Amino acid sequence: MEVAKEFAGDVTFVGINVRDNDAAARAFEREHGVPYDSITSGDSAEAMGAFHSSLAAAAVPTTLVVDREGRVAARAIGPVTATTLRNLLEPVVAESQGTE
Repeated sequence: MEVAKEFAGDVTFVGINVRDNDAAARAFEREHGVPYDSITSGDSAEAMGAFHSSLAAAAVPTTLVVDREGRVAARAIGPVTATTLRNLLEPVVAESQGTE
């Protein structure tokens, strides 16, 4: 959430929750002030299909960085720290802004 706020305007974050029911997922988001939209169990099959080659159902959590062209630019399997997420995002943001 810290990094989502930090990169607001440059990056769009979307959560995909495939483990919890919709009510539990939304309650978690409200309780923790998640500042971005999420796809929950009701649409998870569609979301999983959209990233089928990059997102394994058994590899939760997975973080994908998708560039402006819709390509997966980076991927991390397992929990990530704010530092790791920044390191994944910074080169993609720099490239999209032409500053790399």
